[in-house]
Amino acid sequence: MMAAARPLPPALLGALAMLGCLVAVQANFTLIKHLGESFPPAQLAFVRGAVQGLVVLAFFKPGKLWIGRWARDRFILARGSLMGVGSFVATVAIVGLPLQDSTALTFAGPLFAVPLAAWWLKERQGWGVRIAVAVGFLGVLAIAPPGRMLEPAVAGAILTAFIGALDSVLLRIAAPGERTGTFLLATSIGMMATLGLPTFLYGVWPDTLLAGFLLILSGLLSIVAEGLFINACRLAPVALVMPLDYLRLALALAIDALLFDLAPKAATLVGAALIIGAALVILRAAARQSAPAG
Repeated sequence: MMAAARPLPPALLGALAMLGCLVAVQANFTLIKHLGESFPPAQLAFVRGAVQGLVVLAFFKPGKLWIGRWARDRFILARGSLMGVGSFVATVAIVGLPLQDSTALTFAGPLFAVPLAAWWLKERQGWGVRIAVAVGFLGVLAIAPPGRMLEPAVAGAILTAFIGALDSVLLRIAAPGERTGTFLLATSIGMMATLGLPTFLYGVWPDTLLAGFLLILSGLLSIVAEGLFINACRLAPVALVMPLDYLRLALALAIDALLFDLAPKAATLVGAALIIGAALVILRAAARQSAPAG
């Protein structure tokens, strides 16, 4: 008789979920870059939000979404609107920059999270973390010198990192006891509310069935990635899950080379190394702080 297969450890399942997430994210980034040649960024983000909302309504029972609480919970509503803006600026960055640049700049999120947490959550950080933040911002400057900061795509990538950091702070305030479906549906509504008017004014109707299918596929990839990320964080320690996200840069470099004939840039590699190194220092410090004493 064959012995029953042992279940995989939760940490390994979480790592596998994170790897699936980053593949879905980079596949979606590539698709968005292609669709950006035919559709405005606001429309691409709006459709992703609409698809996400339909999927949530299909798989979550309405009674479990706690919709009635939203009027009394400013954090959930604020996060939904914030994600609408974040999705738009991220799309601008993806369409306007090489994937290696837009991906590397979005890794700057932890650099913004440290001062935000210190100001809003009154978290105290040591000098090691402060130095890491400074080094990380040098990496941002290596990829995007001050003269390029006002370019829409560059500004969009940096704003994406900032909004991601702000979102992490909002989640720490509002997430305890709240359901995932509530956040996902609020995000969908926020994206459609903030991007509905520009989509109505400047949106383009797909001229082929394939284009329409790719728009919907982008939305599906987005919610698949978010679902995998949520499960990864629930199954495995953050200190294990988050460093895996930096493998997205390797995927971005490969996609740029194979699909867009763009060689790796020295400034991007140096800047990414500084940003990722700084982020790892910050994550390690956070893991030490959250570890039980003893």
